[in-house]
Amino acid sequence: MELKREAIDAKCRGCTNTLNWNGFYYCKTYQHPEAMWTRLGGCPLRTHNKATKVEDGKVLNALKASKRRAQGRL
Repeated sequence: MELKREAIDAKCRGCTNTLNWNGFYYCKTYQHPEAMWTRLGGCPLRTHNKATKVEDGKVLNALKASKRRAQGRL
């Protein structure tokens, strides 16, 4: 049984998980790398650009949050 792989998407250029074979670049992990970008909004294994987390700077006290959750206010 032969696995058919699709060439990588333009968004995958520069990733270290790519493999050059016969002049085409393929993903080492996924057979259809474009599906990862369309369904998930990005490849979870990308190495060339990392997803950035946006934090609002608000600190939540864990003890107070658990009490609020127990009272049904959170």
